[in-house]
Amino acid sequence: MLYWGSSTATKQSPTPIATILKTGSNLTYALPEDTAIPVGATHLLVFAKNSAGESSASVNTLLGDTTGDAKLRIEINSKAIGADATPTLVVTAGSIGDSIAIYDGPTCNTLIETKVKSDVTTRFDVSLGLKGNYTFSTQNITTATCSPQTVSYTYLGGFLPITTIASAGTAFAALRSDGSVITWGLGIFGGDSSSVSSALDGSISVSSIYATDRAFAALRSDGSVITWGSSIDGGDSSSVSSALDGSISVSTIYATDSAFAALRSDGSVITWGLGSYGGDSAAVADFLNSSIVEISSTNNSFAAITQSGAVVVWGAIPYQSLFIRPE
Repeated sequence: MLYWGSSTATKQSPTPIATILKTGSNLTYALPEDTAIPVGATHLLVFAKNSAGESSASVNTLLGDTTGDAKLRIEINSKAIGADATPTLVVTAGSIGDSIAIYDGPTCNTLIETKVKSDVTTRFDVSLGLKGNYTFSTQNITTATCSPQTVSYTYLGGFLPITTIASAGTAFAALRSDGSVITWGLGIFGGDSSSVSSALDGSISVSSIYATDRAFAALRSDGSVITWGSSIDGGDSSSVSSALDGSISVSTIYATDSAFAALRSDGSVITWGLGSYGGDSAAVADFLNSSIVEISSTNNSFAAITQSGAVVVWGAIPYQSLFIRPE
């Protein structure tokens, strides 16, 4: 019976790692290459067991990494959404009892901390930013020389501070401090944004998020718009994609329950989504080509104000395709 041990004779858990049947004079067992060593485990313990029970005596071997210089990795102490998730630098080599030093930079000059390994993994609390490349040097003082190593680290999901959240009927979209967006909820109605994930990763920052009942639209810093969710409710903007690519910047977006209307910097309006809910503005297109200053919406119709004070209305009957001139 093979167990993780917290000392030369103490099992860390009563559950064995493996049960090995004796088939000859010598037994050989190899742990899988990607086996995670539990925190606090220092030894491997082997107990014999037969029909009379398990022996109280064991043989043991000390856990350690004999590959040379200390290695670095970074782990996250939390997967909660918010700013409290912080990275920790972890050294994963060396044997129990070795002295491990970590230095800031590519040389062993600026010492951060020295620790004696009491566990297989030695953790150093080092202040890291939210993303970037970091160079530290490690030194196994007991066995090895200085070894500079660069560690790349980026928050991959849910670790950056959230600045605002938009909601559809059954899904959420959260805007993070780096301009990226994460989503959750009912997938087909906006909770799944995997189809546009590369456009929401913050490489071009999202500035605002808008929602119908079943879809989202993200306005990016370059004036372009990215949509996802239910196609007929505004999640598919492919029919007007060339008008939302940022060549003429979108200033803001308005929504009914099932359609979007984007007001661009030149005063023109672009619509998409369910036609009867305002996604189809063809009947009033001549009035939406320029000079629109503001748009309001009900659950199924839009009303736009022009520079002259006129009002253009489109969407559900009986409000479809109206143009109201000022007195």
